[in-house]
Amino acid sequence: MEELEDVVKNYEPHLALSGGDDGLDAYRAIIRGLPGIMKERLLLALEIGAAQGEAVKSLVVSCFPPAVLSLYRLKKISAAAIEM
Repeated sequence: MEELEDVVKNYEPHLALSGGDDGLDAYRAIIRGLPGIMKERLLLALEIGAAQGEAVKSLVVSCFPPAVLSLYRLKKISAAAIEM
């Protein structure tokens, strides 16, 4: 977490910032749980790190191959919008 900006590491909950070796553990848990809550279609919006877009997109595609994926960057925040 040392590489994070002070405004992030000093004010965000540390549980939200510790995501395992690659920072994606929370996203893996969320994506694995989706089949239990989704109907035919789902719109998923996630707040992700600036460099995590492609990795999160790959996680979704590996679990839901027919998913339609779009990544959007909102100001300084990266977001992944995923329609399934």
